[in-house]
Amino acid sequence: MNKKGFTLVELITSFALASVIMIFIFNIVVLLKNNYISKSVRTDLMIKQSLLSQKLNEDFTNNNIKNIVTCDSVKKCYEITLADDTTKRLTISEDDKTITYGDYVYELTQSSYTNKINVNIKTTTLTDLTLNDSLLVIDIPIYNKKYTDTNFGVKVIYQFNSNVSSIGTGGIAMLPYQIGDYVYMTPAGDTFLIDTDITGGSGEQYFNPQELNLWRVISINKNGTVDMVSEYVSSSAVSFSGTEGYRNFVGYLNVIASHYANPQYTSKTRYMGYDGQTEYLTNYNGNDNYRYSRGWGSSTSNNDNEALGGGDIMFQKDTNLVKTAVGTLKAKNVTTGGYEGYWIASRYYSIYNAAGCGGYDGCGRFVNTLNSVDSRSLRHVTGCYSGDNEYYFSVRPIVTLKPSAQPTGGNGSAESPYTLD
Repeated sequence: MNKKGFTLVELITSFALASVIMIFIFNIVVLLKNNYISKSVRTDLMIKQSLLSQKLNEDFTNNNIKNIVTCDSVKKCYEITLADDTTKRLTISEDDKTITYGDYVYELTQSSYTNKINVNIKTTTLTDLTLNDSLLVIDIPIYNKKYTDTNFGVKVIYQFNSNVSSIGTGGIAMLPYQIGDYVYMTPAGDTFLIDTDITGGSGEQYFNPQELNLWRVISINKNGTVDMVSEYVSSSAVSFSGTEGYRNFVGYLNVIASHYANPQYTSKTRYMGYDGQTEYLTNYNGNDNYRYSRGWGSSTSNNDNEALGGGDIMFQKDTNLVKTAVGTLKAKNVTTGGYEGYWIASRYYSIYNAAGCGGYDGCGRFVNTLNSVDSRSLRHVTGCYSGDNEYYFSVRPIVTLKPSAQPTGGNGSAESPYTLD
């Protein structure tokens, strides 16, 4: 009888062929799946790399870095202070497998790993101290086991000027200064002689910058610098007189202040009360065209035109800072311990003498014994007051500390000032 069906050999052959085909198809499916996952992981790594880089670069570009300091011993945590005084923490958590910057959390993709944050400074020497001479490099390496030869990490490079920045290799501690703190710092300048050809005053007037070595913090600035005013005033006094004295009053007070710098710690100086006033009145000559009439005579008032003999009120920025930080405008004299008046970098105005003598008095502002701002005539060289009644007052400079000026001792109190030596 003819029987239809598959022989055992045929069945075995069929199953073998089917198995080979299924294994082939399965391998293709697995390969496609792995390829998809691999590309997905790579894409995810690149997207997160881009987002973290963007977050860091946005802050550094829009706000600038004021300071960076480690907040652990293994360099998995840094605190970054921006120019607007906000602080953001950059951290690695191996337990949570995350990188956090401020409010942004970077979750490490599967099979990805990192274990440190590298912070390095690269500096070059430039003759122009106003230019950026340094690079801050923040490098967070991120690897994945599937791509052992590829770094999916973040590297941010920030340019800065080491002469006016507190950023240091490996990060430095935040400057400890607070408003009102006492700081002991000795100026580097030598004894100097006042130039009477510029001041219009009479007699030799010598000043010793190093006698003013105790300072008070009056301003902590966004760029990390610190403004300090001398706690004392000079033992010597200076007079300004006549047309030359009035012309050069503000500018030469700034020159005097420059002698109280210490290049190791200070980045600049200014005289108490200076806030951008015209330093030298090149167009002022004290005649009838350049004066404030105050109702006398027939000339047009120039009270609001500083360059032509009018006064200014910009001094109020410094006087307000000192009142807030120190509590008083008064200062002690270094030799007597008593109070002495001192000039501030501000002209009152050029006023016509009303006593029937003619001539003009250029007035300069000073702090008087009543703890308030007053003015004195610098006595024009013409008129009935010519050559007499010169007024002598001490000087009180302001210096600006570099952000890198870390104290070597003290706690900022009157009994134990911060020391810079």
